Amino acid sequence: MSRTAIGMVETVGLLAAYEAADVAVKSANVKLIGYEISRGGMVVIKFSGDIGAVKSAVDAAATAASRLGKVFSSHVIPRPHQDIDKKMIFTDDTVGYKKDKNLAKNVEKTSEESKEIVETKESKEETEEADIEDQLKDVDLDEQEKEIEADTQESDEELETEESEVLESEEDLDLEEDNDESEYEEDESEEEIEKDDGDICNLCGDPDCPRRKGELRTDCIHYDEIMGDDE
Repeated sequence: MSRTAIGMVETVGLLAAYEAADVAVKSANVKLIGYEISRGGMVVIKFSGDIGAVKSAVDAAATAASRLGKVFSSHVIPRPHQDIDKKMIFTDDTVGYKKDKNLAKNVEKTSEESKEIVETKESKEETEEADIEDQLKDVDLDEQEKEIEADTQESDEELETEESEVLESEEDLDLEEDNDESEYEEDESEEEIEKDDGDICNLCGDPDCPRRKGELRTDCIHYDEIMGDDE
């Protein structure tokens, strides 16, 4: 059952109906449903709203319409049953309600189209944002790869420099060792020469002679020959 009331004013002629509708919506807080044309030039104006507001609107509408034409009847239905609303009041024959219904459908259709446009736009923006993020990721990866390559190249150059320095150090060490060995060999040769000069027998001068300078002359293998020559 409806919580509002339905008010109706039936006039003879359309002009009186217009006057009734105008005065009704101006005099009380009611909503104009529309009008329905019946046989014999009868026009029924339909209102909806609270019971008190509808009663005031119907009374004012009937009084105003009677000044321009004839008011055939007027009535208020408090809290009408839902079947009355759907099958007798809010019908396609009611002029104005049908237009509002079509308007509501158009508004709903427009709202759906707008929603689809917004969703499409949002989806497009999300896709564009995703593409931008992918591009930024690719750029970051390229920069990271370049940094890694640069670091690797620097490491390789530093390693080559260190190896070169190590090789130079080893070459310097080898040269120093060779110089030391040469000097050591020269010193040994000089010592051997000095030693050989001091160890040779001063009587015979034979290197094979076991006698050395300062030892007994009789130890010389050529002692007898030398002594025989002296005699």
